[in-house]
Amino acid sequence: MRNIVLVAILSWLLFSCGGEKQVEQVSASPEEMGEVLFNAIKTGDAATIRAYIATEADVDERLNKSSLSDKKKDKKKKKLLKKVAKVNDGLAKTLEKIKGEDIAWEATSYDWVDYKNFDKDSVNGADIYIVFSKDRTQYEIKLKECYPTARGWVLFDEITYKGLRK
Repeated sequence: MRNIVLVAILSWLLFSCGGEKQVEQVSASPEEMGEVLFNAIKTGDAATIRAYIATEADVDERLNKSSLSDKKKDKKKKKLLKKVAKVNDGLAKTLEKIKGEDIAWEATSYDWVDYKNFDKDSVNGADIYIVFSKDRTQYEIKLKECYPTARGWVLFDEITYKGLRK
C-alpha cells in the first residue's frame, strides 16, 4: 500500500511539473551579463552566448512595454525577429572574427562593463561595453541593444570587437 501511495505522489509530481516549459534565466544585471559573455567569447562557448540572444518571447515582452500602436508593434516585431535571427545565424562568424584579433586571448582578463543607457519606444535598454585587458592594455567588446526581460538581460543586436579602449 505504501508503494502505491509513493508511486501516485511521484506520478503527480512528474506530470504537474512537466507540463510547463521552463524559461532559461540569464544574468540579472549588465555587469553579470558582461562577465559571462566575455568568458564565453574568450572560450568560444557559442551555446552560452546563444542563451543571451533574445527569443520571440523577449521580443514580445519588449514590445508590450513600448508606447507603439498595435500596428507598429507588428511591424517592429518582424524587424526585431529578423535582427535577432541574424545575430544567431552569424554567431560563428562573429566569434571567429573576434577571436581572430591579434590578442593572446588566454592571457586576457575581464575588468568591468560600461554601458550607455537609452530609451527606444519608451523602453529602457543599454549598449553594454565589456572592458577587458591583457597586461595593462584595455580593450572593448560592444553588446548592442540589450534589454532587461523577465528572464534577465538579453541581446537584441550584434556583438562587435571595438579594439583598444579610448
